[in-house]
Amino acid sequence: MTIARTELAAAYNQGAYEAVRDAREKGLIGDCRKIWLTAADERVCAKCGALDE
Repeated sequence: MTIARTELAAAYNQGAYEAVRDAREKGLIGDCRKIWLTAADERVCAKCGALDE
């Protein structure tokens, strides 16, 4: 179940990223930026924590 959830989340996020990229290339949307949101607890690694806004 964990693997299935992880793979589903990865596929969803990749599809959303590709859709935004295509829309930008076609001039349908303006500039965008990717942001990170974490749980902000002790389980978040230092790399991800540094990216959190």
